[in-house]
Amino acid sequence: MNKKLWEQIEMDTLTSRLLAIGNLQNNPMGVSIQSFGQTMAYTVKSIPGPAFNVIKGLCGEDELLLDEIIDFYDEKHIPARFEIAPSHHSQSL
Repeated sequence: MNKKLWEQIEMDTLTSRLLAIGNLQNNPMGVSIQSFGQTMAYTVKSIPGPAFNVIKGLCGEDELLLDEIIDFYDEKHIPARFEIAPSHHSQSL
């Protein structure tokens, strides 16, 4: 299977799961999802681990958005954790 397709499937699955949780009355888990170009940033305030507090899909085209992505996590007092797929690596990234 195409690596980019696999990564998109992972992002779609996580987005779907977290939207379902976040749409519960008053968003009790503190779910937040933000897109930055092709990059998706996920946070779940009440789950401090890395499984749901993660950045996925970062690629070279979105490098200029890194400060915005990090600010998104800083505002929530959650460490930014990047998952960079080998298919998206670049020298500068």
